[in-house]
Amino acid sequence: MDKTIFLNRTTFAGSARFYDAYVGSHFIADDAQFESADGTANFENLFTGKSTYLNRTRFNGAVAFTNAEIGDFFIANNAQFNNTEREANFNYIHVGEILYITQASFAGPANFAYASVGKNIEANEVVFYGKEGLANFAETEAGNAFLFNDAVFAGPVSFRHVLTHGNLEIRDTKYTNAAKVADFGNMEIGGTVFIDQASFAGKANFNNLEIGEHLSANGAQFNNEKEPADFTNMRIKKSASFSQAVFHGPVYFDVSNIGTVFELKGARFDNHEQGVSFSKTNTKEYVNLEKVVVSGTLNFETAKVGGALFIT
Repeated sequence: MDKTIFLNRTTFAGSARFYDAYVGSHFIADDAQFESADGTANFENLFTGKSTYLNRTRFNGAVAFTNAEIGDFFIANNAQFNNTEREANFNYIHVGEILYITQASFAGPANFAYASVGKNIEANEVVFYGKEGLANFAETEAGNAFLFNDAVFAGPVSFRHVLTHGNLEIRDTKYTNAAKVADFGNMEIGGTVFIDQASFAGKANFNNLEIGEHLSANGAQFNNEKEPADFTNMRIKKSASFSQAVFHGPVYFDVSNIGTVFELKGARFDNHEQGVSFSKTNTKEYVNLEKVVVSGTLNFETAKVGGALFIT
């Protein structure tokens, strides 16, 4: 079909099959209801020449957008994915412009692995309620930015190997499950990574990062006393800032390279047993440890600082 499909406020009592559908213009299903918890809303291989609209749409069963091709925008703001066990599957989806899931909610596992988006993935205030199901964004690519500010993740989350030429933003985001990992390892971010005021209840993994500009984690909180905050082997072309950040567990910055300044003013490292390690780090300009509180060990073994080391 070369024209637009309108399914606004349509109710589907069972499964809905749009597999291999071709829509030349827009697919519009705002406020639609997919009611069956046992059914599947199947949009695999959907082609939409322009945009797909699913604002406020409710899915009670499984959802599949695997390999869907959206020419312009995929817009699912305030959408609800309510099944606690069956996956909302968006892996390998391709969106030409922007993928929106702002204020959407996911009750179970969600899979966006290998998604490709021309500009932004905008997911500010998205909520993943499932404590066991993975929120999977591994290997995803966005041309301009990943925007997950003020989001909530109640279970495991993976952003491993994501790629963008711009920023990754998770300001004020909450990772609430102490038993699960928030995994951001091996990301390639051309701009800046913003973690300011984010809080992590479990292990936080940011190892092997490649960052083209800055890492900003001012006021971030790492609240697990046993699991580490792992920032080993980072390669940051400009600065890294952890001012006023709080770490309750062990912290590792080992073997990291900071292109300009390593700013830690007012940070707290509260772990009495392991403390914080900067072993083999290389900072081209200065390291600022003013007003830093370290309750355990402070390890700077074989670290290199090109300028001053401020400790007061």
